[in-house]
Amino acid sequence: MDSQDRKIARNTPREPGVRAAETTLRILEAVAFARDPLGVTQIAKQLKLSKAGVFRYLQSLIEHGFVVQNRDTLRYRLGPKAYAVSHLAPVGSDLIDASDEPIRELSRQTGLSVVLGAPMEDSVIIMRTFAGTRGMGLTVTPGRVIKPLHAPVHGKLVLAFGPEELKEKVLSAPLSPETPKTITDPSQLRQELDKIRRVGFSMALEENRLGVAALAAPIFGPNNELVGSIALVSFAHDITANPDPSLSEAAVDAAAKITKHLRSAAGL
Repeated sequence: MDSQDRKIARNTPREPGVRAAETTLRILEAVAFARDPLGVTQIAKQLKLSKAGVFRYLQSLIEHGFVVQNRDTLRYRLGPKAYAVSHLAPVGSDLIDASDEPIRELSRQTGLSVVLGAPMEDSVIIMRTFAGTRGMGLTVTPGRVIKPLHAPVHGKLVLAFGPEELKEKVLSAPLSPETPKTITDPSQLRQELDKIRRVGFSMALEENRLGVAALAAPIFGPNNELVGSIALVSFAHDITANPDPSLSEAAVDAAAKITKHLRSAAGL
């Protein structure tokens, strides 16, 4: 969708059925990505919806098997239909399948934990994690949505290699500090993004979480679009401002292997 199409879409009133579908999907996503089963109040608060409305949507999802409710706790989790649909999806050329061996090899090669991310509209979703022998316990849970984009290592890649309009939108808004080391100066962040495009990888040195550092490389799809990122994560003493070149080389090589797999699967 080009910028003109997006403008038309934004200015076109959404029909009630479309809004209902969007709300249903938001509720399903909230249940799917939660670490633990959720109650109606939690979902309503998270999505800023009425409890009565959320309850009605949940009943519909239950009827179709996408969500189930625990009789004792009254909380909701994914149902059998959701799992069935996920397993029916083709996996031969998707991001997770393509990254399986490169992730394992990258962790074996560096000893660090590896995190696979995929860009969303204004955030990054964690697709998979693999714990290394160093920095154990620092990986994040798959399904977690990470934002804002200017602080985490995955987000910087989205700003550097993603849509130009998204980058300008982020740079034109206030950049909130996640830690005292987060870049909050737009001009400094712009320079950082230019550097990322030059060197082919990004770094976040305690910018998203104190004591933690990460280095990530971009993964591209068949049309050279950014479809993911693979990151090395550890304590700050393992990944420094002047990292061992072997770390960045290993991350870039792993990302290139995943990119090659995706393009090969697409017949390129």
